[in-house]
Amino acid sequence: ILGNDILLVKGSLDKILQAGRSHDLQIEPDAKHTEESDLNSKDVMVAEVVLDVSSTLAGQSLKDIRFREKYRLTVLALWRRGYFVEGQLSEEPLQPGDMLLVQGRRDFVNILRTSSDFLVLEPVPIETRRTAKAPIALAIFAVFLVVIISELLPIALAGVIAALLMVLLGVLNIDEGYQSIDWRSILLIAGMLPMGLAMESTGAAKYLADLVVAQMAGFGTLAILLGIYVLSALITQSLSNAAAIVLIGPIAINIAQSLGADPRAFLMAVVIAVSNDYLTPIGHQSNTLVFGPGGYRFSDYTRVASA
Repeated sequence: ILGNDILLVKGSLDKILQAGRSHDLQIEPDAKHTEESDLNSKDVMVAEVVLDVSSTLAGQSLKDIRFREKYRLTVLALWRRGYFVEGQLSEEPLQPGDMLLVQGRRDFVNILRTSSDFLVLEPVPIETRRTAKAPIALAIFAVFLVVIISELLPIALAGVIAALLMVLLGVLNIDEGYQSIDWRSILLIAGMLPMGLAMESTGAAKYLADLVVAQMAGFGTLAILLGIYVLSALITQSLSNAAAIVLIGPIAINIAQSLGADPRAFLMAVVIAVSNDYLTPIGHQSNTLVFGPGGYRFSDYTRVASA
């Protein structure tokens, strides 16, 4: 405590007057420096605030910028480069990156969030784990794996049943279930399926294959084989592996026969090409599953796959 510091105290009048006489304190009964609402424990909070590196307040003190009067917040401490700043904080020139520990009403802290000079640090919520239901969750997941590996049910149907069991057995509630859904992946799949069906039904995939082969007919067998490989790798990014093979396979066989080449070599090129379905998040269901939880962008798949 330093000279001229203002202490807010609560107690009986006799005790306060006695403390003032024994410790040489000046009593200000009007409490002009604060309001009763500022001391309401339900509204008061402590927050960490950082001075932005681009702030125009750098070099000015809290007193210069009238921080208390402007923001109605009290600065409790100043942290700079790993150390607490001691002395009269109101006279200390602020530097970019300074962290202020402030106290005040919640609505005043929210007003400070709108300032371009300060960054209010958000507290990191601590998630509590409900381990009591962990064995049930593991059992459901194990059964789910057995079902899809043995192909007793389609993976989509098995996944829906497993999710319903998680909710019905109390592993998670309905709200948590909705929050765990990655809607980006849902929209991605919803747009992918019509695209694949459209390419098959309109003959666009076959047209593209014929076009590539026609353009490369004069470059020899290896060039045509490379063209089929590239086309298959591109088509499988929007169609399933099986659909891509069904579309490109017959074309590859006919081209091989017309060139007098071994059709097995062309089919092998198609099979290897359609396995390169990691160029986009829609190329394979595994890519889509990790798209949301991993925080990936669409271009991340292409960049990593081509590296």
